[in-house]
Amino acid sequence: MRRGSRKQSCGDNIYFRTEADDGWLQRDSFHTNDDGTLNRRHINRDTSINRVLISNDFVYFGGEGPSIPPQFRDFAGYDICQKGVGRKKVVDDDLIVEFIAWLRSLGDFGYRGMPTEWKLARG
Repeated sequence: MRRGSRKQSCGDNIYFRTEADDGWLQRDSFHTNDDGTLNRRHINRDTSINRVLISNDFVYFGGEGPSIPPQFRDFAGYDICQKGVGRKKVVDDDLIVEFIAWLRSLGDFGYRGMPTEWKLARG
């Protein structure tokens, strides 16, 4: 059973270390096992790099985001949208500039909508 709020249980800010530095620990979340115990596979994958993204300039639409315009769905044969779980690295500078301009034209920044999965969240 998840013991925190939906935001705490579903978010990615779930890894930490103690002062004794016994290695990575994991808060009870979707990344732990169903009983709340550590899921080593997730810990190993999610903490495998020594970088973190921190920003005040972001937008999170969750499950309530706008439709992506067609010009970004097939930009010289490339779709900016990631299909399924995972991540996508965009390397086309023109696509990046055009997409950022479109995104900024929406005027919505910060946390705008809850994740679709929260409706299905356990506990």
